[in-house]
Formats: sequence, C-alpha cells, structure tokens
Amino acid sequence: MRNHSKPQILVVEFTPESNGLERKLLDHGFAFPITSTDTTRALELLRAGGTYEAKRELALLLLPGPNIDAAIDFIALLRSDDKLKRTILFVLLDTSDPNDLARVHDMHVAGCLDTQILEDEPEVFCNFLTRYLNIVKYPRRG
Repeated sequence: MRNHSKPQILVVEFTPESNGLERKLLDHGFAFPITSTDTTRALELLRAGGTYEAKRELALLLLPGPNIDAAIDFIALLRSDDKLKRTILFVLLDTSDPNDLARVHDMHVAGCLDTQILEDEPEVFCNFLTRYLNIVKYPRRG
C-alpha cells in the first residue's frame, strides 16, 4: 500500500526577504514546513539529532534568488556529506540563465522550478511535491 502522507519540507532561502512559501505550504496541508535563511542551521536540522534527521518523505527547497553561487556552494556541501547526499532537493529559480540552470542540474537535484509558480499556482506546486514524494522511489538518507 502506498503512503499518501504530506511530505516534510525544509525551505532554505538565500535572500533576506521572504516570499511566503512557508505560509503557502501550511495553507495547502503541509504539517511542518520550516524556513531557514541560515545554511548552517539548515544543515543542523538535517543532521543527527535535528528535526528532520529521520524523515523519509522530506523535500529540501532552495530559493537562491540572485545568490546562485551561495546556493551551489550549499548544494555541494550537502552532496559531499555521506549522511545527507541523498536528500531530495528542488531549487526554485528566478533566472532563466542557461548556465545557472546547468550548474544547478549538475548538482543532481530532483528538479528546478520557476519561482513564479508560487504566485500563479501554489496549489499545483504543493500537489506536485506531494505526488513526487509519494510515487518516486528513492533511497533512505544516511
């Protein structure tokens, strides 16, 4: 039997201004989204003893804004950690620069989405996350 629970979400924003993603996730039934603008804190939440350590249905959402280099560095750090390298990761991009898109995809992310979907179709976005994590097979983290 397939599990149809809402996945847990950790949002990492690389800009000081929030885009309200946490509120949109709560509005669409996600039980426990957390937003961090501090990458060290985000890693603590994912590591042993952190809030998300044992969560199987976890999606990490990155919103780099104009700070694409900082996001790439964070993804590289995540992917180099044996316990965290399998974390499901989506990146929401403002840019359509093909070089930025290629750099992010080269880091083995689950996908890149246009941030405009958060404004235009937040329910579609939330349904996509839920469906993805409920039907795609992926190994346990760590």
